[in-house]
Amino acid sequence: MKHRFLNRWTISLFFIALLPRIFGLGQFLISDEHTNIHLAGSAALQAFLRGDFRATYWHFYPGVTMSWLDALGIGGLWLLERFTGATSLSLSAFADSDILHLLVAVRLPYALLTALFVPVVYVLLRELLKDSSKQYAVSSKSMQ
Repeated sequence: MKHRFLNRWTISLFFIALLPRIFGLGQFLISDEHTNIHLAGSAALQAFLRGDFRATYWHFYPGVTMSWLDALGIGGLWLLERFTGATSLSLSAFADSDILHLLVAVRLPYALLTALFVPVVYVLLRELLKDSSKQYAVSSKSMQ
């Protein structure tokens, strides 16, 4: 079975969408980013470690999405640094480390998710428009 989604064009679209998103991930954009990352990401990760999923809720829009993606980025960086021997901290202590160290890891899941969204929308629209173009061709022939 041929996978229509996984062709060269859609994979290229992903990387084309990802490239502008990965440059400058380490630069601060807003003044309250430090607070947001620690409130959303670190707190959610601490709640995951305790098994308290209710505490992963963050009441600011879009709270749950932000807190879970931040926690995913922090956890991913911790795993990478554990495997490379760059840290011996526990995940709980690592989540409370310096914001400048965590900044790229927290932003990377957003960049990946939005870049992934581009080829997904492309494939969905291609299928939708392919069907509608066939219907348009049939209806225009029947009108003649």
